[in-house]
Amino acid sequence: MQSKFNRINSKQKVAVIAAFCINTRAIGKNGKIPWIIPEDLHRFKKITSGSAVIFGRKTFESIGRPLPERFNIVLSRNNDFSAESVATAHSLQEGLLLAENAGYEKIFICGGAKVYEEGLLFANTIYATEISGNFEGDAFFPEIPDTFTETERTACSNGNYDWEFVTYQRKKS
Repeated sequence: MQSKFNRINSKQKVAVIAAFCINTRAIGKNGKIPWIIPEDLHRFKKITSGSAVIFGRKTFESIGRPLPERFNIVLSRNNDFSAESVATAHSLQEGLLLAENAGYEKIFICGGAKVYEEGLLFANTIYATEISGNFEGDAFFPEIPDTFTETERTACSNGNYDWEFVTYQRKKS
């Protein structure tokens, strides 16, 4: 088994997938998402189905169950943490290795804030839902590094919210 996951040498496609308020960068408050956008949830399911998904423990617990049709990996520093139908890892690198060793070509990093921050080091794609407005939060999405470039943007609205689906790709070095 490989000792470390290496984005550059890996055949796997690692992506960050997140929804955040474009003005405040909030992704959550009190363990909850500050908005409900069915179109975003549908996009998340469509993009991640059949792949590995990696969550921090708090994010996983806020969802309340493993996501169907995906290999769920939960990150926890607690050696006693376990949940039915999920794999547990104690670091993001360990989680990436679990997904890689299980044969998944697509791995999605799904939050929370600390996991996103570290995940941006490994990701070659970011699928962002950038929501307009001023939402308060206690968990925030990091600034997108200048090592990424925007490749696609679609404006959307459902009468309650305005948002944009944005894809960023890591620049070739």
